[in-house]
Amino acid sequence: MLTEYKYICPNCDSHDNLKLLLARKGEYKNQYFYTCRDDYCKFYLNTNLNTNHEFDNSQKWNCDSYSFGEKIDCKDCINVLKINMLDILSEFIECTWGAHYITVFDYIIKPHLDNLDILKFFLKSNEIITDTFHNANGYKMYGDLYRVLLDVEDIEIHEFVTFEFIVR
Repeated sequence: MLTEYKYICPNCDSHDNLKLLLARKGEYKNQYFYTCRDDYCKFYLNTNLNTNHEFDNSQKWNCDSYSFGEKIDCKDCINVLKINMLDILSEFIECTWGAHYITVFDYIIKPHLDNLDILKFFLKSNEIITDTFHNANGYKMYGDLYRVLLDVEDIEIHEFVTFEFIVR
């Protein structure tokens, strides 16, 4: 499966959709990971997650316990969202429909963004953050995104955003 959005590979600098694959062997067996579409590039971004739900992307999976705009209790549904967090963040940034923007943040990003490696990759490797201020480590940010990321429930994410970016 490919991501819906294009990202810049930190290893080979290609600008393309990433592949989302399920590891079949090794220490990450049965965990989803992202990799570059260039078969010779050795970039891997592990989600450290698996799910019993079959899905095509974060919008298409079947679960009787999930309804958009409601609190998500199903562990497999939560993992589908976390596995697809790169595209969810990209969609969130591009969203211009207020109700959808708020719902995605309140029910998906705020409670479930907890993978700092995914966030760091996102802040360095996308081209949709256009109104940016750069920091010394190459992460891109803009004011509104900074403010919403400060509301994410995960302590590690909150501390990273707080200490990595100094708002002037």
